[in-house]
Amino acid sequence: MAGGIDWFRWHHGTVTDQKFLLVARRAGASVAEVIAVWACVLESASMSSERGSLSQDPDFEAMDCALGLVDGRAAAIFSAMRARSMIDEHLQVSAWLKRQPKRERDDDCSTERSKAFRAKQRHATPSDATERTETPREEKRREEEKEERAAVSPPPPTRAHEADPAEEAGQQPTAAGAICRAMRQQARLAGGNPGDPRFLALIAQGATEAEFVGIAAEAVSKGKGWAWVLAVLQARRTEAAGITLAQPPPDPMAWRQTSEGVFAMAKELGMQIRPNELFHDLERRVVMAFRRARSAQESTA
Repeated sequence: MAGGIDWFRWHHGTVTDQKFLLVARRAGASVAEVIAVWACVLESASMSSERGSLSQDPDFEAMDCALGLVDGRAAAIFSAMRARSMIDEHLQVSAWLKRQPKRERDDDCSTERSKAFRAKQRHATPSDATERTETPREEKRREEEKEERAAVSPPPPTRAHEADPAEEAGQQPTAAGAICRAMRQQARLAGGNPGDPRFLALIAQGATEAEFVGIAAEAVSKGKGWAWVLAVLQARRTEAAGITLAQPPPDPMAWRQTSEGVFAMAKELGMQIRPNELFHDLERRVVMAFRRARSAQESTA
């Protein structure tokens, strides 16, 4: 949270702003994808220590995973936004200062406003006081009416499963998106974030969908969640990496696998190739000589 503020203002008309259509055409994306990336950019800028400015280029790979975009789509959209001057060369959201909440801009004047308000209260007439005492009551009544309307209004229909945007577009889902869906469908694991850096690191290290689904099922049976799955899988893979498997002893007859090996062994044993001798006859003689020599070595050992 930057500066004690964990929210940012989203203005009416944002989703119908024509510049998003222009960005979408330039990036080869849908308007929905552009708005989703813009929301990520605003959230990152809001969380930055210098609000409204990105400390560095976003993690486009993580953004693609989190939003279910095809690889490279978030980077293309971000580039088009910069070309439209929505984000300047210093990674500052261009209209941030104009569109941020007023209290962020005028914090230095808040003390003066408070003093003026208290002075006005001290000099208020009784009728003014009556109006002031009635206003909160009216506001409370309006809030109650809103709550009553919300209570009787039917909730919007929900979908049983949010499809991967990449699949809806006829494209293959990302590896992270596919694994998240498998854990949700096969193990009934609630939640999951395909953009989680820990999750992406495990996939990069070779963790398979079967590993994730197996531990997700274990997590559900124990009442655990997403973080538990990642921690346990990381721990078990680390433990498995430390296990040294016993290596089988070398095959003493490995030289028979190639003709070069047979000739080399014949030479090592001091054997001569007989005139007109076939290869399989030579091989049989070499094998017998090798076994006699090996047996002699073992008896003297």
